[in-house]
Amino acid sequence: MFALRILKRDATAVLASVTAFLAVMAVFLSACNSGDPTPTVAVPATATASPTVRPTPTPEPPPTVAPTATPTPMATPTSTPTFTPTPTPTDTPTATATSTPTHTATATPTPTPTITPTFTPTPAPTDTPTATATFTPTHTATPTPTPTPTDTPTITPTPTPTPTPTPTPTPMIDYDVDDDGLIEVRYLEQLDVIRHDLVGTGKPKNLSRVAHHRSAFPWPESGMGCPGGVCEGYELMRDLDFRDGDSYASGTVNSKWTDGVGWLPIGLGERTFSAKFNGNGYAISNLYISRPGDTKTDPIGLNETESTGLFGRTTDESEISNVRLLDVQVLGVVRVGGMVGLNNGRIHNVSISGEVSGNAGVGGLTGSNLGEIVASSADVSVTGRDEIGGLVGISDGRVAGSHATGKVSGRLNVGGLLGWSGKSGLITGSYFTGDAIGTQVLGGLAGRNEGEITRSYSAGTVSGRPVANTQQVSRLGLAVSHAGGLVGLNRSHGSITKSYSIAQVGGDYRAGGLVGGNSGTIIATYAAGDVAGESAVGGLLGVNFGGGVVVTSYAAGRTIKRGEDGFSFGGLIGSNYEGSRVIDSYWNTHSTRRQLDSDRVTDSGARGVIAAHMVSPTSYEGIYSHWNLDVDNADGDFDPSTGRDDFWDFGTSGQYPALRVDFDGDGVATWQEFGDQRQSGP
Repeated sequence: MFALRILKRDATAVLASVTAFLAVMAVFLSACNSGDPTPTVAVPATATASPTVRPTPTPEPPPTVAPTATPTPMATPTSTPTFTPTPTPTDTPTATATSTPTHTATATPTPTPTITPTFTPTPAPTDTPTATATFTPTHTATPTPTPTPTDTPTITPTPTPTPTPTPTPTPMIDYDVDDDGLIEVRYLEQLDVIRHDLVGTGKPKNLSRVAHHRSAFPWPESGMGCPGGVCEGYELMRDLDFRDGDSYASGTVNSKWTDGVGWLPIGLGERTFSAKFNGNGYAISNLYISRPGDTKTDPIGLNETESTGLFGRTTDESEISNVRLLDVQVLGVVRVGGMVGLNNGRIHNVSISGEVSGNAGVGGLTGSNLGEIVASSADVSVTGRDEIGGLVGISDGRVAGSHATGKVSGRLNVGGLLGWSGKSGLITGSYFTGDAIGTQVLGGLAGRNEGEITRSYSAGTVSGRPVANTQQVSRLGLAVSHAGGLVGLNRSHGSITKSYSIAQVGGDYRAGGLVGGNSGTIIATYAAGDVAGESAVGGLLGVNFGGGVVVTSYAAGRTIKRGEDGFSFGGLIGSNYEGSRVIDSYWNTHSTRRQLDSDRVTDSGARGVIAAHMVSPTSYEGIYSHWNLDVDNADGDFDPSTGRDDFWDFGTSGQYPALRVDFDGDGVATWQEFGDQRQSGP
């Protein structure tokens, strides 16, 4: 144990020496790092004395102790210092900075084990080394030059940018302010682009036409503002005039619409108008169209396959109403009308004035009608060749409560209201009060009728043009004149009921106060105008043929002979062919016999009576006892017991019977309102 203690003390002394050495080396290395090339190190004096060691009495070899000291990391010196160590005795290990010293104790055998050896350890160096190092720096720091101040620059402040205003979005426009589902039209440019949206939804199907449509209806709300975004047509919001700049959004009259070929009809070919167009009582003035089918002057080349009017063609879903066309000038080829060329839809409360002309199928309002025309009128000059009418040229549809006035002229199938009414045609509650002029098949209301005419009348003049060569006309298969106060020719399928004429009629052949030629059915009618002609001239009919029937009718006008070679004159019928019937019908012998020799007058199955007998009855009595028929349900014998219509009014004992026809629907018959059908006796 004693030996271990000695070794422990020796180890402590060694550790202290190493620690002192390392401290000196730290100072040395620090000086080297500072740039002193020859530092001087003073070694402590205690490092030269070797400790006195007395050997232990037991001669045991002492263990070798090698304590390890953890040196403090030091910076690598930039130069190698000169180090002169103090001479060390042989039994004292040389301390180096890079190795751990080994101490070997040398003991002299001493027989006295009781003596405690005196050990003086090497004192531990303090942190401050006794060596004084002189450091001469080799580097002189260059001072950083102070910058020479320059002139203070003039600083131009960066202008604060003006904030770009957020553009105010253009307000969307509601084109259906009243929410009736109709797009509102205020300018002619808007009227024009209807052709790009023929169904009236506000969404042109042809994408190439969208820009044109949007130029007339800019910035529309969704669905044009219509309820639920669903529009079904258009409506006028003010009067428009093609010759007034105020009617244009541009403020300038479009000369393409007032000169040259003029307006291009809306809806041509297969692209037909099928929406609503409500005029709201407003007027469109000075419509101009001049498209006679000459491709040299008309690039569009409207010909016999097209239709001409403000609208070209309409479908059965279309409806045009409450609009006036004023001072129109329309020229076309076929199916020519001021409002519509070919109508398949409904026209209601529409009126027109001006001039309309073409070749065939020409009417003041429509050229051809396959739909319905109600409460409409025309005050026009209409000219053409075939199928010419003051309101409609050709109709296989319905015309109700409508009328026409003005001048209508043509060659074949010319009528004051309609030129030709087909088998499906109906004319009811309508009339004509103008002048109708034609060559063949000419009537005050209709030129040719194959359908139904009821509760209608004519009060104008009907003038048949002379036929230069009767035989030539016959060879061509054309009727000779056929001029009638109401209808020129009533064919086998045609019927005329509860209607009359007070028109003045003049023709060459087959002229009648009511009908020129009849092979159909005529019931409850009368004629009170004068009739003049050369052959087959009658107060009611010029000729009754092909199984034609006349029932409960009368003639009160004069039959006037023209020329020296005339024949077949009659107070009621000029010529009644075999197989044709006349039932309970009368003519005034007094007025007719004053104009003709008695031997030249033929009753043709009718009964002539004096005026006193015709005007005296004031009810269904006397010669009128069988006149109260149910016309719509009458049997083949027209027996009055089958029903009672009561459509006659007999007036006073000095008046002829008049029809209870209420044209305007107010419950009052026409004769009661105007007196134009009430005739007084001689």
